[in-house]
Amino acid sequence: TIVTLTPTADLGWTFDSWSGLDAGDLVDNGDGTWNIIMDENKMITATFAVSCIDVLNENFDGASPPSGWSSGGNKNEWHWGKCRGGPGYRNAHSGENCYGTDMQGKDYKYENLANCYIRTGWIDLSSFSSATLEFYDWYIVEDEGHQYDKVYLEINDGSWHILDTFSGSGSTAQDSWTLKSYDLSSYVGGHIQIQWRLVSSNWVR
Repeated sequence: TIVTLTPTADLGWTFDSWSGLDAGDLVDNGDGTWNIIMDENKMITATFAVSCIDVLNENFDGASPPSGWSSGGNKNEWHWGKCRGGPGYRNAHSGENCYGTDMQGKDYKYENLANCYIRTGWIDLSSFSSATLEFYDWYIVEDEGHQYDKVYLEINDGSWHILDTFSGSGSTAQDSWTLKSYDLSSYVGGHIQIQWRLVSSNWVR
């Protein structure tokens, strides 16, 4: 008797290999299935590995702001569009567009007393066992040694949590596009939003 085996992975997993005493008897059909002659009891194990799936992948280079994203808050100057202004920062990390402050002005300078954000739509992590957030950014955020102004990276899983804080100008500025990576595995099993929130003081920038 010939039996056909089809390894079927759950979401977030992918078939890796066969193992076991009789794995060498399998014949690969080339279409994701394997045949084996069942002339006696066989011992075979299918091994699966975690796969990487992009739940949200956005380079901001569409013809309009990305669907589901929003901005708001007090003194909101978050804009989507062609990167410009700011010495040395005329290009996005990839393509032409990005999200930034005062993108419609001559530079990237934000308003005093701002408390504004850019925010993703809801992201479904209910079917995953782990998750990672990665993005590129640069910033010049006034601190004057006292860290008056900050950009907060925040996660909403029903309530907002601060994941990281960015602040620095002059020698402490992050003056080139830099990859950031964060483990979001503690949020899997549900839905989340991600936002970048700028808070500034009333001091001159």
